Amino acid sequence: MVTKEWVAIHRKHHAKVETSDDPHSPQTRGIKTVFWGGTELYRAEAKNEETLEKFGRGTPDDWIERTSTAAFRGRAWA
Repeated sequence: MVTKEWVAIHRKHHAKVETSDDPHSPQTRGIKTVFWGGTELYRAEAKNEETLEKFGRGTPDDWIERTSTAAFRGRAWA
């Protein structure tokens, strides 16, 4: 996950806290879903271009950002 994706999702969470638009609200999705499936919620929301455009402004988008994370995309850290 690149910085823009993480930041956009986190900003949206704070802008829409505890509403149905909150990408990872335990109030609307359930604590078990957020706790055990939080990474999947982030991955799903990272595909939402509207979220990335609206909430991801001002984040790095340079060669280092793109290449340093590209090798690890889709892999989980154990």
